[in-house]
Amino acid sequence: MQGTAAVIRRLDAIKAQIEKLPEEIGSYADTLAIKMQAEYDTFSSEPEDVTVTAERIPKGCNIVCGGEDIFFVEFGTGIFYSRGLLPHPYNVAASWSETHAQFLTDPKKLAKYKGYWPYNGKWTSGQPAANVFYEAGKTVKQEVPGYLEKIIDRAFT
Repeated sequence: MQGTAAVIRRLDAIKAQIEKLPEEIGSYADTLAIKMQAEYDTFSSEPEDVTVTAERIPKGCNIVCGGEDIFFVEFGTGIFYSRGLLPHPYNVAASWSETHAQFLTDPKKLAKYKGYWPYNGKWTSGQPAANVFYEAGKTVKQEVPGYLEKIIDRAFT
């Protein structure tokens, strides 16, 4: 019976650690959201526009980024900041013009505006891609399995 009692204690310890996972992952997501917010703040010309939050859901957490300029900041845009990574016909030295409600791919317009286009009442040459969300996704894929393993390993110490 001693062996059975030891197994039951060990299983209880494992269960206790597994029950802590949502809280631990929530803390990890909060920390990640704070780091991402700081990154967006350095990339964005209007840092208050991009917000990052960690939201608890029944089976984990979501990292949510929002704001009027989130795509502008995350993916970059402009004749000088073509991303080149996404397969899209407009992913060239061009960008969306809010004023004209179209992509500026017309060579005459590109020549006329000399690589700049109107955005929020100003002329801009673009925004380099921040890639914050993309990089955070890579970080999560690399770190979370080891992080979870360490939490569960506590049951065996």
